[in-house]
Amino acid sequence: MVTNRRTYQVRFGRPAIGKNGEPLTSALTALHTQHGAHLPARDLSGDRYQVRDLAKVGRVWKGIFGKLRNDAPHLVNSEDEEKELALEVGDRLLEKCHFLYREISNLLVWQLNRSSGGISRFEEYLGHLLETTALVPVVMNTGQIDEVLNRRVYEISYGYDRPPTRDKLSPIWNQREFDTMKHINAGHGKFEFRANRGDSLGNEVKAMIREALYLNGVKKVRVRLTDDADPIELFSAPLKDKIEVPMWGMYPVTADVFQELETAYHRNRSAIATENAQS
Repeated sequence: MVTNRRTYQVRFGRPAIGKNGEPLTSALTALHTQHGAHLPARDLSGDRYQVRDLAKVGRVWKGIFGKLRNDAPHLVNSEDEEKELALEVGDRLLEKCHFLYREISNLLVWQLNRSSGGISRFEEYLGHLLETTALVPVVMNTGQIDEVLNRRVYEISYGYDRPPTRDKLSPIWNQREFDTMKHINAGHGKFEFRANRGDSLGNEVKAMIREALYLNGVKKVRVRLTDDADPIELFSAPLKDKIEVPMWGMYPVTADVFQELETAYHRNRSAIATENAQS
């Protein structure tokens, strides 16, 4: 019985597979052909994850990404009594989120559910299955970014991870630093640029910031404006949406989640197209 409704956050991403940053289409097709609707489960960072119920309708894939838990929590019933959940040997609890993947635009439409692991775990999961680099850079809110960059920029800073392999989206301007990082066994570095006191950075820095936002491995891009005391974290400016879905008891209705994700995509088609043109 449908008892209430729940709101979920939605994000958008563009998968890049392998050293050449290929779209996800071929890899996903190959995995589905080999394994069927339920892809193999993998242990990642102490937890177990799996893609389930993978299906294709036209040029759009639907699927569920979930964490498979073997640590069953207790429940408190309506009479305020604590009870154990009865699990058989080998049973696991499933924390899941839903996603769509649109082949034509290489676009992932993702229902956020922090307990299921998120997009970063999905990247790691794909990388293990495919035995190659798998990244899903999020689609950025270019309108919000442009609003910030149209003002006077005093300071920018961002970190970057040393990529496991070089690909077409790896930053070229710091290859020497990447080589040094490998030599000294460092996994993360940081850039910081600041104008003279009372001055601002040149306009060229705006193109530099936009480039950094779309490079693989770049983390926490922060901009401090001349007239502001606190930095603005541009990495926290992804394109966002929300969906509201009916709940069947304690669980969302799967068909409705997929429908709402499709609706969220159409609501944001213009912004997604703009971001793609600038990336």
